[in-house]
Amino acid sequence: MNSSRTDALKPIYQQIREDLLVSFRETGEVQLPSERELCRRYGVCRPTVHKALSSLVENGLIVRRPGKGSCFCLPEEKPPRAATGVKLVIRRDWKEWSSDHYFGMTVQGICSSLNQLGVTLTIEQFSDKLLLELLPDDAPPSIWLSPEKVEQEMIRTLADAGHAVTVINRLMQHPNVTVISGDHEKDGKTAARFAVKQKARQVFFILQEADSGLALPREEGMRKVLDGVVPFRSISLPFEGLEQAMRKLAPQLNAAKEEAIVLLNNRLLLQPALESFPYPEKILLFADNTEPLLTGVNLLVMPVVEIGRQAGLAAVPGRRESARQLFPGTLRLHA
Repeated sequence: MNSSRTDALKPIYQQIREDLLVSFRETGEVQLPSERELCRRYGVCRPTVHKALSSLVENGLIVRRPGKGSCFCLPEEKPPRAATGVKLVIRRDWKEWSSDHYFGMTVQGICSSLNQLGVTLTIEQFSDKLLLELLPDDAPPSIWLSPEKVEQEMIRTLADAGHAVTVINRLMQHPNVTVISGDHEKDGKTAARFAVKQKARQVFFILQEADSGLALPREEGMRKVLDGVVPFRSISLPFEGLEQAMRKLAPQLNAAKEEAIVLLNNRLLLQPALESFPYPEKILLFADNTEPLLTGVNLLVMPVVEIGRQAGLAAVPGRRESARQLFPGTLRLHA
């Protein structure tokens, strides 16, 4: 099993699962060793091996046969793949991605590049089965849109196998991984300078749990500007019961309404925030389009289409220019 530093950070059962997938792809050996043998090989207890195998069963990659053990399901024979395609991978936990405005604008940008180059784009949500399809040498290059922890582990697996991978809006650092992203730290600094210019004496940064991919670098940028200058507070609200959580926060926001600026990390926070803190001129939203200007709030708009366009170029073999390209947002003030 790979003993790299990044592997050391993964749960053991995930390392075993990935090791078995890579071994199957490299050797073509269908029959898996017994659970007892896998326990001995990896130096772990039986529940850990069972969890790794159960994950593969759930994704339709192996079958368990009583008395015969476990074996990989042979993939269906498919015609040779053309080398002109790019795969866009959507993270596993994104339930309504097809109707999401951010997704649509990103795809618009990617396609604007690929269409000019005569390259096709296919879109698929992440699964272990997809990882197995992306491991062969003739697999298409892949773009991963806002991948979270699980997908980032798989990206490292692909990169370690020699595949070039493009990541959108997550600041990963790994060989063979190209990052095309908004410059979230710089945007955080811009938002903080906006608050200072508004003579704010209190700044609230409101985000949601699991928002860390964008929120952490933004908050880092804010603190670099605000520390020692303006009191700053970061508040994380749950995805479930967001409206109720915002109502509980309302007294704190309204008590400081004359001197506070509220920074919102995503669009889902906007309506609950306006209901609890009805002062749109004192709100700045990190956005992916200008539509929220109609509500009277201020915006910091991420150049989503351009990020998608650059990601499309970077994914095509021979066209990537650097391992990281960051694009700052544009400040749009309410009328």
